[in-house]
Amino acid sequence: SALTQLKDCLSAVPDIELNACFSNIADALTYLRANGKVDLIFCDIELPGFTGLMGAKWLKKYTQELVFVTGHGEHALEAFRAFVRYFIVKPVTVTDLQELLEEVLGNDPEKHPVRLKFGKMLLYDGGTKTHTPTLPHNVIKLIQDGNYLSVYIRDQPKPVVVRYTVSLAAAVLEPLGLFLQINRRTIVNMDFVTGFEPDLVYLGAEESYSVHEAYKEAYQRFLHQYQFGRGNGLQ
Repeated sequence: SALTQLKDCLSAVPDIELNACFSNIADALTYLRANGKVDLIFCDIELPGFTGLMGAKWLKKYTQELVFVTGHGEHALEAFRAFVRYFIVKPVTVTDLQELLEEVLGNDPEKHPVRLKFGKMLLYDGGTKTHTPTLPHNVIKLIQDGNYLSVYIRDQPKPVVVRYTVSLAAAVLEPLGLFLQINRRTIVNMDFVTGFEPDLVYLGAEESYSVHEAYKEAYQRFLHQYQFGRGNGLQ
């Protein structure tokens, strides 16, 4: 069914936690009244009885954004008339969802506290509501501690702490070609690495981090490409 397909696609997107699914507006509203607001609601326009268009004004009270799901592109105009900014056309794919979520949530620093913009890295502290800008090549390492990520920056005595996961940060940073996740808690900037072993990475004379088994293949591949490209001769 369309609902099952949407659920499967949502489960494949790492940024999304699916709270609940319903086949009608009434059950959805009952859940929302009992549990409060959510970040995002996907609603099919063509529901039996009380349609998505009819329920939009109530659903919008419980979410940051309401996204209509439809099998017909012509429903887009109706969606806008109901003051809904976003819609997605069935059949829904994971790529469609990722692009939509980037558009809907991409500008929200609470959702994306580690971001790249105009060549700089922006680190958002949700507690103080402030951004710390830095150049990516000045970031030495990122360490996960519970729900928080400590970002260590050259010439700064204390790390910048953001509420984020190391895996999501790796997805942002690894395309730069400088950063590599080497275990479940650690991302390192390879420009600060002073030595390599099959199971260890050294930062400075005394600081070392283990390379876990699940990351070794990517580590070896990255190491070969990095050393070949940089010609740094590190062993």
